[in-house]
Amino acid sequence: MKYPSSTLAVAVLAAIGLGLPASTFAQVEPPHRKPGLWEQSVALPGNNAMAMQMCIDEETEKQYSAMGKRPGCTQEFQKIPGGYSFKGACEGKTATGTVIGDFDKALKIEVDSEGTHLTSNLKYLGPCPADRKPGDVVMPGGRVVNMKDLQH
Repeated sequence: MKYPSSTLAVAVLAAIGLGLPASTFAQVEPPHRKPGLWEQSVALPGNNAMAMQMCIDEETEKQYSAMGKRPGCTQEFQKIPGGYSFKGACEGKTATGTVIGDFDKALKIEVDSEGTHLTSNLKYLGPCPADRKPGDVVMPGGRVVNMKDLQH
């Protein structure tokens, strides 16, 4: 199935760690990614792949991370070797998965939600470029959108 890249990219961002619903049941508080520029590659159903870059700071990481908290949503984390497992629900949708790696360098996120399995690899590239602000995402094709603007 072919999707418009911008629509699919927004859906992927929402599903795999930049907006996955979250609040904590357990005492486990997973860390957040290091502020800066992160590249995210996503393996999608049907052997499709997509890559994007996002500039984050502490605030945008708290807001859009899989480890962030969302009102009205539930998510539970467990520490596992090399990372965390999670399960949660928001607006009637459920998700389970794992986040493995070093939150300062590289992560692998696997999510199962509503019959779909997504794998995402995130890699720290360094400080954000001067022309990027926190929340800026460089989509496939070079279009830049800011996550904060997508909420309206």
